[in-house]
Amino acid sequence: MSVLAQLQQDINEAVDSYAIDMSETSKGGGGSRLYPAGYAMARLVQYVEFGMQPQEYQGAAKAPALEFRLGFAIWGDTKPFGDDGQPNSVPPANRPQDLFHNPDGTPGIIRTWYMKLGNNEKAGAKKAFDKMNYKGNAKHFAQFLGQPFLVKIGIKPAVGDKPARNTLEPADTLPPFDQVSRQPYPVPEAPDDLYQLFLWNKPTLAGWNSLKIEGTSDDGKSKNYLQDRILAAVDFQGSPLEQLLRGAGATLPSPEQLAPAAPAAPAPAVPATPVAPAMSLPVPSAVSPLPAAGVVQTPVATVNVADVPAAPAVPALAIPAVPVQ
Repeated sequence: MSVLAQLQQDINEAVDSYAIDMSETSKGGGGSRLYPAGYAMARLVQYVEFGMQPQEYQGAAKAPALEFRLGFAIWGDTKPFGDDGQPNSVPPANRPQDLFHNPDGTPGIIRTWYMKLGNNEKAGAKKAFDKMNYKGNAKHFAQFLGQPFLVKIGIKPAVGDKPARNTLEPADTLPPFDQVSRQPYPVPEAPDDLYQLFLWNKPTLAGWNSLKIEGTSDDGKSKNYLQDRILAAVDFQGSPLEQLLRGAGATLPSPEQLAPAAPAAPAPAVPATPVAPAMSLPVPSAVSPLPAAGVVQTPVATVNVADVPAAPAVPALAIPAVPVQ
């Protein structure tokens, strides 16, 4: 069984335990590499839940809510053609500023901010879910793991000493096919070692260990902010995760030790931070080419960057070219 197939099995077994069905709608209530702007071909490869986290609005405390983040593997060339309409004469590897994938052909990674899980009709998570649920058969974000999408990436300009950074709005996600011809875009498959799943109601040691980030920053603080945030969840005590970790003999930090490490504000959508995976995952030494796209792995024996697909042009009212099949 592949890594993705095993994760999908875990997801399907866990979905029924959630109180919120995202396919329904509730009413009420009022450092890193900078990617280019545009729509990228993408696959959802990461879904991580952080337990119930404190919330606030305009400085006022709100009821805690289950938080999560999405992570996408992305590919695409924003300038495959020159001004004359001919293929760009500059090799993709020499113009990384135009690419969503890396110059060596491996996919880039971009993540959302921390999001509050909720199906209120005005909630950002509900809007994002409805856009991603183009097949109409999902009840939970985790069920999209491995599925292809078109994701819209923006750039927030630098302000003062704060550098420019990428933005990602899941509510702008589109199905991965041409708007006119309805032909699918050739979204490559993601490498197994990019998949990451952590479900609050059904945690696994493999999922937990995959979140571990070794090392400390220049100010001496731990870089392990993902696990620290989860351990600081208001419902950690008595949770399935606490039982799992104690059963595995883990020594858990006290709430006082965790408090300074938990981020006070959501982190922006940024390329991936290296993590220490829990499992040794198989990585093929070679890949089989797809039409107009190569399945890329990390590392790879050979990668032809020219085989990575161009980014789809899908702004409002624009008619993108039909991808070559």
